[in-house]
Amino acid sequence: MSSPSMDNGQLTPETVPTTVGIDIRVESPQTLNRDAWDAFVSEHEAATPYHLSAWMLGVERAYGHQCYAVMAYRGSTCVVFCH
Repeated sequence: MSSPSMDNGQLTPETVPTTVGIDIRVESPQTLNRDAWDAFVSEHEAATPYHLSAWMLGVERAYGHQCYAVMAYRGSTCVVFCH
């Protein structure tokens, strides 16, 4: 697979590479499936409260930083995330 094209080094929904059987989404805290995100975080052994969607939303609101989440789904199950 070739590497995605990027505008100014930033991934966008249009430049995220896709894999068969995996649905990859780039979302903001406002469009994020917070239940899926938080369920994945709660099951991950290395997760901290700073990984929860509420923290990302709080940082965005408090400091004005634009936050994005990249989530990979297999069916309706979130299998990978990063922010």
